Amino acid sequence: MNYGTVVSKCIELLEDIRCIKTEEVFDLLVSLKVEVKIVKDTRDEALAKLLQYNSNVLEKIRLTTQRMLIDKMLKWNNDKKIIS
Repeated sequence: MNYGTVVSKCIELLEDIRCIKTEEVFDLLVSLKVEVKIVKDTRDEALAKLLQYNSNVLEKIRLTTQRMLIDKMLKWNNDKKIIS
């Protein structure tokens, strides 16, 4: 296994706990420095899943958590934005 594959698998594991540790998973994904395309793609997909509106997930994490993630993103400047 190479670096990209290992990191991508770690990101997939984070997806499994995103409803339990939402803020921590979000912060880890955002802080991840990506130079390998497979890692960037996996990270972006995980962030998109975390941020998408999903009524089943919202039952677990509640709207306050979703709002907290949105507030964090609104504080970013254009250099910090990682998903277009």
